[in-house]
Amino acid sequence: LDQVGGKFKTGQARQHAKTWRQTHMGAAEKKHGIKRDEAGKVIKPKSDTAWKAYIKQRNAVAGRHRQLIGAGKITLKSGAVIG
Repeated sequence: LDQVGGKFKTGQARQHAKTWRQTHMGAAEKKHGIKRDEAGKVIKPKSDTAWKAYIKQRNAVAGRHRQLIGAGKITLKSGAVIG
């Protein structure tokens, strides 16, 4: 992971990192049955296990993206550290 850290920080590489993130976030939503409303907000599923699995995968994708662009770590409202 350290070998790619920050190598996608600017220019076309940044766009590739953005596309990678969108693709993997979309796949996570599809995998866990997450839907969105008309405004694009995530609708929490009735299954807590599906929601928790989605959040875990979402945070992993977000953390990897932060590493790619060299953004460092971030602490979420929940207290989880990603990046």
